[in-house]
Amino acid sequence: MSNQADVHRRIFESAVDPIVVVGTDGAFLDANRAARETGLVEDAVRQVALRKLSTDDVSLVDRTGTTRVFVPMEQRVGATHVFTYRDVTALRAAEEALAHGRRIESLGHVTIGAVHDFANLLTPILCAASLLRGASADPAQVEQLAGEIHGAAERAAGLVEQLMSFSRRRPAQIQRVDANATLLALRPLLVRALPEAITLELALGEGSLPVRVDRSRFETAILNLVTNARDAMPRGGKIVISTGIDESAGSGSAFVSVADDGDGMTAEVHARVFDEFFTTKPPGRGTGLGLPAVQAFVVASGGHLTIDSALERGTNVRLFLPPDDSPREPVTVAPPSRQDVRGGRERIVIVEDDESVRRSLRVVLEERGYGVVEASSPGVALELVRGGDVDIVIIDRVLRKGSGATLARSVRAASPRTQVLLVSGHVDLEQDVDDLPFLAKPIDRATLLRRVRAVLDQPSLGTSAPPPSTRP
Repeated sequence: MSNQADVHRRIFESAVDPIVVVGTDGAFLDANRAARETGLVEDAVRQVALRKLSTDDVSLVDRTGTTRVFVPMEQRVGATHVFTYRDVTALRAAEEALAHGRRIESLGHVTIGAVHDFANLLTPILCAASLLRGASADPAQVEQLAGEIHGAAERAAGLVEQLMSFSRRRPAQIQRVDANATLLALRPLLVRALPEAITLELALGEGSLPVRVDRSRFETAILNLVTNARDAMPRGGKIVISTGIDESAGSGSAFVSVADDGDGMTAEVHARVFDEFFTTKPPGRGTGLGLPAVQAFVVASGGHLTIDSALERGTNVRLFLPPDDSPREPVTVAPPSRQDVRGGRERIVIVEDDESVRRSLRVVLEERGYGVVEASSPGVALELVRGGDVDIVIIDRVLRKGSGATLARSVRAASPRTQVLLVSGHVDLEQDVDDLPFLAKPIDRATLLRRVRAVLDQPSLGTSAPPPSTRP
């Protein structure tokens, strides 16, 4: 008997997957070597103690400093809970790469429409600017032309934000998402992916439709389905996106349906639509990853999907997603203040490669009373900071002659009282560095003034409170 127990122990200890045994009272009983080395014992004990067993991914940093991802699987054995943790680090990385690749492919479809939109937006800007250069002193005409430029620029900035938000790469974040509101916001991007011969209709259920998904991947899934529908209608047609609650069999799942009146599928094609790299499109027109990526998103969200299609009858893809029934406090949004942001007398250094951007930022800031100096390189900026009397340095994250993040750290080291504000128009750089404040391009006047004032008013590293301005 002891020999058999020794064999079982050796098998238990040598198992690749971490295994933790916990009593029903939450007391730790046993763990194999893999569990002890990864630090997963605490997770198993916590789950039992809180009586909240979960199959959500568990991320941790192992002894080598590597971040690993595990999926816990719990099994009740007598008076114990046995947790087996499967390492899915490589799988999650592959899924993320697949999702991002499909996202970039989808973004290519949108870009064609975006180029057309930018051409339309630039036309009133160029025309109004030309008229302004030769305009009379009539204030009404000047104000009208300036308003047209500002309106077109704001629409262009909104388009840039949509494209940047859609292409941003980040880990999955399952959260409460209003599917109806998200689809309404996504509609302009979807329309840009369609030719004029195809119309898009939204038939959304009343009110909000809260679901638990990753917002970014939900948007990608919808764009994938719309793109597939578009390719199935070479002669034009209509795509209808509808939402609601599925009451069949008392499931209560939220659904999002994407239906088209295109060519439809044969039974043979229907049977293979979820096979990776299977496509009926000509070479160079598709990867065969669209529907598999949609299916992976839905399953990862805890839902399922169905496809109803037949030749000459179109296709209807339905995503069934878990609803979010958790109570939510009503949020009261205060209307934006029309009062202009106050300026100041502080001294500002701008480090930006693009001369027109530097000049624009300088004009706006000087108009509010700030003293502004332009620095053409990181070295010049550091000399100014070391010379003293610099309150804030505005730095582009990507510079031709160095890294904006590195310059920000050097500024902090040279003058702890000097604040730093990083700016960038690059998608993958929209995050703080060392807790430094960040501002995304494109930047309008009000946003720039608000952000600069807010950063100046916060305590710096070298002071407990914002230093009062002594300049006249």
